[in-house]
Amino acid sequence: MKKLGLLAALAALAVLLCGCSAKQTASDLCSVVWEDNEEILFRNQVFTVPRGSDLTVTVSIPQGKRVASVSYSGSTVSACIQETAARRDFQITLPAVRYPTLVRLTLLPDYTTLYRCEGSEPILVTETSERLRCNSLPWQPSFSREGQYPLGWRVDGMEGCIGFGSRFDHSPAQTMALECHWMPCTSAEAFDYTIRDGGAVITGYAGTGSILIPDKLGGFPVVGIAGHAFGAVEAEMLALPHTLQFIQPGAFQSLKAEHVYLFDSLCQISDDSFGESVISHLHIHAATEPVYCGTYFDTLSEKVDYLSQVRESPKIILFCGSSARFGYNSPMLEAAFPGYRVVNMGVYAYSNMLPQAMLLEGYLQEGDIVLSSPELDAIDTQFCGSSRLDSEFFAMMESNYQMLADLNLSGLEGIFDALGEYLQVRQGMTPRSYLDIPAHFDEDNHPSAALSYNRQGDYMLHRPGNTDGKLFGIKRAYYNAAHIREADFQGLNRVYDRFRERGAAVYFTYSPRSERSISADSDSASIAALDQAFREKLHVPVISPIQDSLMDAYYFYGTDNHLTTEGAAIHTNAVIRDLRRALEETP
Repeated sequence: MKKLGLLAALAALAVLLCGCSAKQTASDLCSVVWEDNEEILFRNQVFTVPRGSDLTVTVSIPQGKRVASVSYSGSTVSACIQETAARRDFQITLPAVRYPTLVRLTLLPDYTTLYRCEGSEPILVTETSERLRCNSLPWQPSFSREGQYPLGWRVDGMEGCIGFGSRFDHSPAQTMALECHWMPCTSAEAFDYTIRDGGAVITGYAGTGSILIPDKLGGFPVVGIAGHAFGAVEAEMLALPHTLQFIQPGAFQSLKAEHVYLFDSLCQISDDSFGESVISHLHIHAATEPVYCGTYFDTLSEKVDYLSQVRESPKIILFCGSSARFGYNSPMLEAAFPGYRVVNMGVYAYSNMLPQAMLLEGYLQEGDIVLSSPELDAIDTQFCGSSRLDSEFFAMMESNYQMLADLNLSGLEGIFDALGEYLQVRQGMTPRSYLDIPAHFDEDNHPSAALSYNRQGDYMLHRPGNTDGKLFGIKRAYYNAAHIREADFQGLNRVYDRFRERGAAVYFTYSPRSERSISADSDSASIAALDQAFREKLHVPVISPIQDSLMDAYYFYGTDNHLTTEGAAIHTNAVIRDLRRALEETP
């Protein structure tokens, strides 16, 4: 008995000494935990490493899968180090671990794409993007085919074709073939042109029907279209070549076209280039590297990808600007409303929401729920009262121009002015990659070790409380009905009516706002009057008390309408309560 007691005492002492040692060295060590994944086999999932050192871990994944992402900035994945009929082993290295870390691995099918373009060798690409859909190859000069215009890539098993650099769904097959689709160009004899600085500038046109401008005239690249070169053009198609650099004001007396094709290497274009123009579909081919990939503008493509993935499921769609991006905890909503997928469409409040509404409309089905919460510091853009496009709209289209091509633009204005501004701004920006993904960057576009967005589209990185209670002062919000035109209410109602025609239930709820950041003419009386105006003028139910949207400054981070992590949970709980009540009251 004495011997057992001595052994127990020695064991306790050893534990104590180990505890002391751990306590003394805790600041020099970091814990790394690898998140469970039912498809991945780990030799070990929990590690303790010296602060600042690298960690290399071996993982085993099923054949036909690849490691698409590692939620640790700068990580590397080795080539396969061992292979069986069922699995492949890889080594993943995390450089310079300095903080306790949870690491998440994402697997995707090991896709390959074969690009066939007559006149050049086929190109085989192993897809490395973790996006739900892959970007096709952008335009390359080697793809040129004399006398023919490239309309895009034809995809096996899909109708039509997609633009160069646009996304396509690779899930139908692990290996897919894309083939360039050509159409004959308009005869060179139909164009008058002059040669300037080694390039052809079109000065006149005498043809009829669709116009597909060749990339060369007289052996010189077509670089411009001069003023008054074309008269009034009404055609099924106008296609502009990849060599084109400018379209001068007055180049077209007017333009009415079902489809316009052009490349994002174009430098100068405006509404003045086309006079009175009406176009239905604009197709932009990527001929330059993207500049917005991985930024918050790029999140719209991610959200539309997810919307496409859950198209057939019942959905709750959060339709707003960036206050929704920061203001909701979508997993909480999904837990509260089982059977619904939540899609957070919040992107950028100061771009016209109308084309975003048009995009969303195509994905709605009977039984979906749309929660709309336009921001009151962006009335001109959030209320869809204007049909004029802006350059930010094109920035949100950049990583998947096919979204733009799918829209009918015939009712929108300022298309080429907005496009011209977008193309000009891009020229001064640093090129990025289609592999840059918003979830790998924080709001300031710095690389993030943890994923910054969840699949639903919420911004997930922790946002602490605003302990100083300061105002961020970007813009005041107008809680006074005098600032909202009748056209603004009408714009919202037109959008809501179209959503409801698709079978969706639409509810209005207020976006969150720091109570100290509202305009000087917003007081308790004007706030009550504004709430009453919404309830009287909107075609859909207002389900939330307006007072709930005005929150203490403590709950805002970075701007006066971006909620902290705690604030987002509070706001989400309030909306859950309001939506439950509204659904109970709906006949």
